[in-house]
Amino acid sequence: MSLRLRYYLAILPLFAGLGLANSLLGYYVERNEIHWGLQERSQGVAASIAGFWEVIAAQPGGDPAPALERYSNRLGGISVSWFEPTDQSWSERLLRHDDSIPAAPMPTPELSAELNAGRLAWRFVESAQAPSDLSIGYAPITDADGKLRAVVAVTERDSSLREAIAALQRRLSVLMLALLLIGVGAAELITRIARRELGALTSAAREAAYGRYAQALREGRIRELNDLGGTLLTMISLLADESHQTRRRFFRSEPLPDDTELAASYRVHLERPLPDALGPVRLSFRRLGTAEPEDFCGWLQTATGWYLAVGRCRRTADSMTQLERIVRGEAVRDYLLGVAASRPEGPTWPQALKLFPCEALQVVFIPASGKSPTGWILDPERGVPMPWTPSEEREIIGSLPAEALQIGQAYADQFRNRSANQIAAELCGLMGARFQGQLVIFDLKNDKLTA
Repeated sequence: MSLRLRYYLAILPLFAGLGLANSLLGYYVERNEIHWGLQERSQGVAASIAGFWEVIAAQPGGDPAPALERYSNRLGGISVSWFEPTDQSWSERLLRHDDSIPAAPMPTPELSAELNAGRLAWRFVESAQAPSDLSIGYAPITDADGKLRAVVAVTERDSSLREAIAALQRRLSVLMLALLLIGVGAAELITRIARRELGALTSAAREAAYGRYAQALREGRIRELNDLGGTLLTMISLLADESHQTRRRFFRSEPLPDDTELAASYRVHLERPLPDALGPVRLSFRRLGTAEPEDFCGWLQTATGWYLAVGRCRRTADSMTQLERIVRGEAVRDYLLGVAASRPEGPTWPQALKLFPCEALQVVFIPASGKSPTGWILDPERGVPMPWTPSEEREIIGSLPAEALQIGQAYADQFRNRSANQIAAELCGLMGARFQGQLVIFDLKNDKLTA
């Protein structure tokens, strides 16, 4: 995924969500305000007719139609209905009718409850097929005792809600588009800044690869990239110094590498690393302190499972070079793994340890069937193998002294929620200055293991 796409996916949803939230809030607020205005208008018209009904009804001839006609002309056209309560429902009488405006429907039970309580009522009827909607206001007329005598209902056409909603939708669409464009601009701006600063770091690293080491980098606007640039400059400085020292050593020393360099190169290029897992068991391997040539760690896979051997063979001659000691340690490892895989045939463990004595050794068998690992560990005092089975979810083994292994086991038990790799790295920092040897963390926290 490119850097630009990452910023777009991070910023655009934020602006889109902000625009959507503002649009919905503005829509519902303005829609409610328009509804409230229509309600007040319709109820006001109905209340004015109900309030002046005695005056309207007292017109010459007792016919309120002329007065209602004049009132309708001033308002732009209304229909007025008269409802009187009966035992079961309402009796209806049309006081003023407009051909384009239907008469008001009878009050619903909810509206009737409002009117019987002496309050105004309102109803809005949306007509999707008609060019406008209907706004209906109801006003009660009570007698001297406060009892409901009749209800005046006023119906008028209204298109202001539709027009206002359409205008609001256009404004909100423009707002949403503007926010998206702002989000695109912000994402593009941040992308250009980040790519420019990353380009400077990449250029410095590429130049360092060709032997041209940068001395300074221009400080950018992104603090994390500035920190990365500082780290890169430190690495370039170390690389330049190491390159200079290497050239000096090359011209001052013999052309052939010495025994220590050969041994180090052998470990780097020919040593077989321990995998992260053998079957259902996860492993974490570390070396503490200076690597001992006699230390060995290896594994062998068979049809029935995996054999793991980790330990330190005993040094037999001071005349051996460091490379010879490393090769001897690997030979001991391969021999002991072969003895473990050939059991019960072949030499016994006492015979094997007599042939290749060890200062520390632990051999573990991990069954392919998923059962719990078994094995044995060398008793350093008596020089005899002792049976071993894991008693913890994480077991600490290796060529370290018994004291170091106990410290490591206690530390792993204390922080069970941390990963094995994290525990191994922390133990290297804690014990690396005091102990030296190999450390292997057996992580048995796996549901596939059975007793």
